[in-house]
Amino acid sequence: MSGLRKVWFCVLLALLTPSLALATLTAEHFNYGPVEIPLMGLDGGENWGGAWAGYAQLSPKYSPGVGLSYTGPCYYNEQWEGHEGNDPSQGGTVHQSYRGSPRPFPVELTGIVWASALVRLGPNDSFRGFFLGNEALTFWFGFNASCKLYITFDGHATDEGAVVYSSTLTHLVVARLEFDYNEQGHDRIDIWADPQGVCNGESGLGTPEASMDGFNIGSVWDVLMFELGNGSNVDAIRVSYDPDGRLDEVMYWDLSSPVEANTWTHLKGLFR
Repeated sequence: MSGLRKVWFCVLLALLTPSLALATLTAEHFNYGPVEIPLMGLDGGENWGGAWAGYAQLSPKYSPGVGLSYTGPCYYNEQWEGHEGNDPSQGGTVHQSYRGSPRPFPVELTGIVWASALVRLGPNDSFRGFFLGNEALTFWFGFNASCKLYITFDGHATDEGAVVYSSTLTHLVVARLEFDYNEQGHDRIDIWADPQGVCNGESGLGTPEASMDGFNIGSVWDVLMFELGNGSNVDAIRVSYDPDGRLDEVMYWDLSSPVEANTWTHLKGLFR
């Protein structure tokens, strides 16, 4: 083989060889069996830095009767590439008070982070909804009492989506967070619900339903905090990060799928 051919062969081999530096996935499937118990102290799931904390009688609780499942494009509840799957028959969480439940990540989250969760909103609009954020409460995103997507960012501003979502159906929330993306240390959050074009990767999500940009949250994200409103349920929390999060991880789509395998997001993911 000539020298030039060897160079081209090495370049082609490098391009066709997937990198092993994949993102880290932290997930909570709420697969805790047939008995209703407080969430505090439970430590199932994957890649956490510790168990759920909070207050035994003032936190959301695990309930075997409220497991959620969702059928949508390129979203899977099943086990995926060695990860534990979400089993809706095992249950989920249910509102028990207005206090949230914190759980530590194994590391501080930086760069680009993707998150997803399944949510069913409660019937009581005085305080129904679901919010996910950090323990310092410097940012929150999720559904508010009006059943609309909502973001609040460091007390500076809020953004609310226009769509009113059903309080009887299970919804998939997907969020993209980018921390310290410029010299001023600004952060941004984009959020979608029930995305239909996600098989085409990030571009298929379209315009975010709610978005916030240009603020510094003033606190690291090393603890996840979530809060549920009256009668609301959450299941299948997934967070992808380190070094950069991946949308396909929080969706659990099958990388061998003919549809997804040809997407630009997938191809880029092979060579990161």
